[in-house]
Amino acid sequence: MMKFAFIARHQPTPEQLQLAQQQDIELVTVGDRDAFTIDPAEFTEFAGVVVVHPAAALRCIATVDRVGIFENANRAAEGQPPQFAARKLHLFSATTTSDKDCDCSCGACVAIGHKHENYVEYCTPAGVREGLASE
Repeated sequence: MMKFAFIARHQPTPEQLQLAQQQDIELVTVGDRDAFTIDPAEFTEFAGVVVVHPAAALRCIATVDRVGIFENANRAAEGQPPQFAARKLHLFSATTTSDKDCDCSCGACVAIGHKHENYVEYCTPAGVREGLASE
């Protein structure tokens, strides 16, 4: 299993642990960091990081090989308190190369992890789709 730093003020939920394990990832809780000033160099001994704040993901993406973000399946109604239930773990990389499988099911085109059956090649880090089987 690949060890990913889990950057959050809480422990991963059972659902988050299960979603990570499905992608051969072990979440190692490292505690909370300020999302706007996080130092990605702190996590170089990990295969990647999983964050709960999009700003932390943006700060890490250029330095850390893989950045994961959990998709929330339980969006609260307008005016209601936030609720969270992990639906999917999306992995992104700014340095995706052709030796990594592509997961384009989320449409991000920089995601890595699982081979998408519609692709015969890989996506570029810039998000340009290459090798679509239907083209």
